[in-house]
Amino acid sequence: MSLVVLAAGETDDAAAALASQLQLPLLSADQAPEQGLYLGYRDGQLVLGRCQHREKPVAVDFASAALSGRKQRGPELLVKAVGGGASRPSLLDATAGLARDSFILASHGYPVTLLERQPVLAAMVADGIARATAAGGELAQTAARMQLVNANARDYLAALEKPDCPDVIYLDP
Repeated sequence: MSLVVLAAGETDDAAAALASQLQLPLLSADQAPEQGLYLGYRDGQLVLGRCQHREKPVAVDFASAALSGRKQRGPELLVKAVGGGASRPSLLDATAGLARDSFILASHGYPVTLLERQPVLAAMVADGIARATAAGGELAQTAARMQLVNANARDYLAALEKPDCPDVIYLDP
């Protein structure tokens, strides 16, 4: 399946920079193939969707109602699993994906290093963190506790020096 970056008017420069960074073709919306995936900016956020389909594309949105509701429900099992006491150990999310679990952990005060080996997902997470930072308030405070690294977890962990090792390594297969 092919992947392209679609330009859409006001975000042409950002789309061009992203296409260059990811070494993907840059197309206008009217040049979109009938099949495959696209990355593009919609309503100020980087999205991943299927070309020529009407379903809602995927984005990393830390201000979404789903994440806000999950955060508001009280102590998460996830927080308890990583040692949800008064101390906040450093965490490494070795399989960040769309970073939802990392966001929940960071919103509970944990410093989280997010590892994502797929450049497309890393770009989407970086976009989500940037928008959360720009939003200010609690979202920006949470985003400040999140450090994204586009790397393979095995390589990243092998290169860590002992004093830099995280207290907890979180894996969500």
